[in-house]
Amino acid sequence: MMGGYFAYLESDDAAREVFDAGMAAFSAPADALVAEAFDFPGTGTVVDVGGGRGGLLREILERHTGLHGVLFDRGATAGDHILDVPSVAGRWRVEAGDFFSAVPTGGDLYVLKQILHDWDDADGLRILHSCRSAMNPGSRLLVIDPLIPPGNDPHPGKALDLAMMTLFDSAERTIEELDALLSRAGLRRTRIVATPSPTSIVEAVAA
Repeated sequence: MMGGYFAYLESDDAAREVFDAGMAAFSAPADALVAEAFDFPGTGTVVDVGGGRGGLLREILERHTGLHGVLFDRGATAGDHILDVPSVAGRWRVEAGDFFSAVPTGGDLYVLKQILHDWDDADGLRILHSCRSAMNPGSRLLVIDPLIPPGNDPHPGKALDLAMMTLFDSAERTIEELDALLSRAGLRRTRIVATPSPTSIVEAVAA
């Protein structure tokens, strides 16, 4: 069960619609950059966990015509998806659910874009456990969030870190903090892929 701000959104349809639209607009500039930066496989299934209206998933499917996708989010949010376009026709489906409980099985690549930074370590671990349980032996997980660099030099992620603490009682993470969380979920990092945006793509597999 989710609490705090997200529980409020579940109770107020108008507020949820404004939030979902805002998050889609906020994420849209990075969607194409992420889809371009990572070497997605030519075939397989991508499960976008907490994928909102499907902006990133659509970008991925449009660039890689051999891939299929699953958009997974709360029912009302996923119901407002933007995947029903000719360029990805027949290669996607939408599933509604709670990523704290379970996520769709059978994916080759699981994506968490700007999801973990909304939650503290305890809740983030629950989300990662759901993904780990759904993953096949060869599946990979992509965590797409800003990574806080060492030192005191300015970085966009540090400003966002303050916003996360204020709104959600959560935080952006250093790579060491993310590695520790992945390890507790039975996952290990294999690489980091930089993007032209403040977000990085952290790839992980079963430990």
